[in-house]
Amino acid sequence: TSVTVKPIPTEGRPRYYCGAVGPHSIRVSAEPTKVRIGDPITLNIAICGNGNLDSLHAPALASLQEFTRHFQVSDDQLPGSIERNCKRFTQSIRALDDGVSEIPAIPLAYFDTRREKFVTIKSRPIPIQVAPSERMSATQIVESGDTPSRTTRSLTTLDQGIESNYTDPGELPGQARAAWSCR
Repeated sequence: TSVTVKPIPTEGRPRYYCGAVGPHSIRVSAEPTKVRIGDPITLNIAICGNGNLDSLHAPALASLQEFTRHFQVSDDQLPGSIERNCKRFTQSIRALDDGVSEIPAIPLAYFDTRREKFVTIKSRPIPIQVAPSERMSATQIVESGDTPSRTTRSLTTLDQGIESNYTDPGELPGQARAAWSCR
């Protein structure tokens, strides 16, 4: 008997196709699910199925508007680890606003070799609670680094040294600007 190997078609390939051939499943969990805006949320993504899991890559969450609208998502390629018939990926996301109530479903497309077409499945959305982040004044930030023996209550302006008062070299007098650029 002879075997004919065909390439995965490009026509009709979903943008979130990640290399899966044959039936696969996707499971996602998140920890923690109660956060403040900007706190990291760890997503654990497991893609399971038969076949070559080595060539499988993580879903590109940064390309999904459902994620980028409410979450800060890295577009780095994630390494995965293979355990039995699953490839597992871990990714950190951060909520951008407190109006978000769930981590959206993650689509996974695989190529069905029997039907010779792409099939899309999705993980379940994950309910989360996002609270506003605490706001701190500049004085609170300065004081947060104080030890109990220090009682500084305001910011101090220094009278000596160029770097203490100027952050833009264009604001410096001519001679001082030359000294700044020579460093």
